Amino acid sequence: MRRIVTASTVLLLGIGACSDTLTSPTDLQEEIAAPAAVRANSNGDPISEPTLQPGETETVTITAIVPSPLPPLPPGSDPLSLRLSVSPGDNWIHSVVPEVPKNVDAGETVSFTIKVSPPVGTLGGTYQIGIAIILEPFQTQVAPYKTVTIVVPDPAQFDPPDFTKTLPAGENEPQNIKVEISSSALPGDLTLQVCAGYDWLQSVDPEGSISVMPGQTYDFTMVVGPPDNTGAGTYDFDICAVVAGSVWGRQHVTITVEEASTSPLDVAIDIKPGSDPNSINLGSKGNGNGKAANSNANIAVALFSTDDFDATLVDVSTVTLGDLTEDDTPVVVKRNGTFQASEEDVNGDGLMDMVFHFSRATLIGNGDLTDTSVSLHLTGIYVDGRDIEGVDDVRVIN
Repeated sequence: MRRIVTASTVLLLGIGACSDTLTSPTDLQEEIAAPAAVRANSNGDPISEPTLQPGETETVTITAIVPSPLPPLPPGSDPLSLRLSVSPGDNWIHSVVPEVPKNVDAGETVSFTIKVSPPVGTLGGTYQIGIAIILEPFQTQVAPYKTVTIVVPDPAQFDPPDFTKTLPAGENEPQNIKVEISSSALPGDLTLQVCAGYDWLQSVDPEGSISVMPGQTYDFTMVVGPPDNTGAGTYDFDICAVVAGSVWGRQHVTITVEEASTSPLDVAIDIKPGSDPNSINLGSKGNGNGKAANSNANIAVALFSTDDFDATLVDVSTVTLGDLTEDDTPVVVKRNGTFQASEEDVNGDGLMDMVFHFSRATLIGNGDLTDTSVSLHLTGIYVDGRDIEGVDDVRVIN
């Protein structure tokens, strides 16, 4: 949002013929009539809107016509002269040719060339500078009121000026940016902070305030992201470069939060790691590989980690194996009350996997494992609350 500074209103009295009965400055202010051409500009005479850095100039020409005849000058008054009245202040005037105050005569026409310039240190925004030519000592305006609109760029420019991210709730992403300080700015201590909208700026490197100098560019790494449980939608906020409590520049950020997925996270599992096929004997005297088995034999299942999934972060208490019915079989609990599960690098890829053990008898008793079963599903809940699901083939032996 840009700053808009508006000049105060200056009464336009205009120029024109003067009555012989005028005897005082008050009479002059009340009786001088503005010609139609001047009246048409009485709300100001706007020019183009140049974009200027502090110290750069825009040239304005104003022509003043001194009324004639004029009342006698009050005794002891200064000579008849023209001066500038500037709002919001004379510090926006770089130069005036001819110089003011300028002594004049009744009926004289004077054209002024005025260079307007934002003062050094001016913050970014749109400014309106009002200029009036005043006849002294009558304090009467003798030229159309001139309004100069100047756009001053922010002293701190972001690169990129804005950016858009699409992220799930609870996740974040670093963003590398540059902040260029204008050569016309003043030195100061700069801080990056959220100044409008959602406060989703999680960190800034370098953190805190840094000293900045005119004409220099500074690198930052910001981490932004939506909090947990943020609903799907599009969210906006501004990150501002703040110096001494003033906003020197801003970057607009738009984050689209994705709709939460209702599908389980697909994971890779291996029933009876190392065996192929994955034979399971429903009887009590064999385990499918020719070796003796008992009715309480357990079935091992490996859950593999990947670069994007850490199997060791699954809640073991939620892990089940079965046919995706309500009676799926949980992980075996040992006599000491702990789960029969362990961390192992099963496939030798350098990532720790999980190996869970399930009771064969319970799988059979629950109906998860029958003589028609061709696969078993492992389910559970990941550390971030997402459901996981993996499936592997089995060969049932009666």
